[in-house]
Amino acid sequence: MKTRGHTLVDIRTEAEVINDAVDGAINIPMHDVLNRYNEFKTMTEPIIVFCVSGNRSGLVADILNEKGINKFINGSTVENVKNL
Repeated sequence: MKTRGHTLVDIRTEAEVINDAVDGAINIPMHDVLNRYNEFKTMTEPIIVFCVSGNRSGLVADILNEKGINKFINGSTVENVKNL
């Protein structure tokens, strides 16, 4: 679940992840973030959130900021994260 000192969080839907999973990433679909934001609080490594285009990860970044979680990076896209 960690890569190079980061925790990867894939916010795509389960169906999207099945077709193109990122090794070591935790899947917390965007529609579940508000219900599962406490999981983000327990992550000790900096968090990289990502999706397909970067739109959803940007929205999740806003949600995390509102909840006081600021140890994350908007990794934006699956391709960006795969190139880490």
